[in-house]
Amino acid sequence: MKKDKKRFLCIFTACLLIVTACIPAFAQDSKQHIQYYEDGSYTIETLTIDNPTISFYSSTKRGTRSRIYYSSDNVEQWSVTVTGSFSYGNGSSTCTAASATAKATASTWTISSKSSSKSGNSATATATAIQYLRGHEVQRKTLSTTLSCSSNGTLY
Repeated sequence: MKKDKKRFLCIFTACLLIVTACIPAFAQDSKQHIQYYEDGSYTIETLTIDNPTISFYSSTKRGTRSRIYYSSDNVEQWSVTVTGSFSYGNGSSTCTAASATAKATASTWTISSKSSSKSGNSATATATAIQYLRGHEVQRKTLSTTLSCSSNGTLY
């Protein structure tokens, strides 16, 4: 009877340790980069790493990189986002899927095109937006953002 109780406690403790060690795998990590333009406008580029796997030995990663365009008066205008999935290990990494989204948040901007591509260990999204005032085109801007994965699974 005591052996069964000890065995149960050992198995229970081992399971508890495995579950608590895997919880951080659900966390998201974000990093930002800001680029300023001569007219006072700027973009903020944010990398979000999302790894829903619960294995220490997982060899896949998924993440998004968004680039948001702001006017000189700090108002969000539009954005482009790439989502990439990667496999890595054995000294290399490969992008297995890439998709692009683009969204105009200011009423004067319209997304005219968007595309995604994957090559080697990188996923890229490109979008072009046009700003209209009183029905006339004022400016056209193209933004790209690229998400890459290193051979050890680091997204950058």
